[in-house]
Amino acid sequence: MKKLQTILAASLIACSAFAAERANPNAAPTEPTIEAAAPATPAAPLPAEMVAPEVAVAPAAAATTANAAPSLEAQLKELDSPMNQAPAGVTKEKLYVVQSRYNPLKGRFGMSLGVARNFTGSSYLNMTQVNGDIRYHLSDRWSLNLGGAYGFNSFTADADKLMTTSGIVPDAAYVKSREHIMAAFNVFYGKFRLSMDQVFYFDQYVAAGPGLIQTQFGSAPSGNLDVGFVFWAGKRGEVRIGLENEFFNEKRMKSESFERHSLAHLDIGYTFGESSEATERQ
Repeated sequence: MKKLQTILAASLIACSAFAAERANPNAAPTEPTIEAAAPATPAAPLPAEMVAPEVAVAPAAAATTANAAPSLEAQLKELDSPMNQAPAGVTKEKLYVVQSRYNPLKGRFGMSLGVARNFTGSSYLNMTQVNGDIRYHLSDRWSLNLGGAYGFNSFTADADKLMTTSGIVPDAAYVKSREHIMAAFNVFYGKFRLSMDQVFYFDQYVAAGPGLIQTQFGSAPSGNLDVGFVFWAGKRGEVRIGLENEFFNEKRMKSESFERHSLAHLDIGYTFGESSEATERQ
């Protein structure tokens, strides 16, 4: 009987609450009252044989992860290498030595013999000469030249005609000898190829210095300027082609004037010894 009364009372309370909610729909819903639960008693630890397999191997997996991802300090330490030693993985570059000249000249002596012809002298004279030079190479570019020449002269057709028709000997000064000392500079060094197996090397040079010219009327100082090419035959032979200009005051029997003699010359020479640079490398 008591149970029946309790059920009816609970039903009545529920119906009253539903009716109140329908009467005031904006009202907040009533939360059922829940009594605080008693604190849970900590469970006893499970035996080792009841632990799940994945829990038991967790420390080993953590160690494997630590080894796979080392710390930043460990990575930087691996980059360190001994002093003055390249890492093993670095490739080495090849070094190539380029020779500046086929025949180094520094510290070597040379000599040459040749012939020359004057194209700007007196119109009454044919002037040719044989000449020789001795030179010392201060470097591959600079050298000192000491040279001289002996002249050969003859009258031209105009002079012969003047003497035949008028009986007048032309007033002309012929060069008996020339001497000079000059400093030479190799402006440009190059080569040209005749075939796959034949290569010629050459220098384009400029030389200047004082000189002395001897004529039948005496001697006169001169200023000399020589421009030309040197073609090298191997490391010792040479062929020189150039144009030398000599400026001096020419004295004649009845007059004098400032003259320029331009002499085209061809010389064949030989260079002795070995370069001091090549000796130092050995």
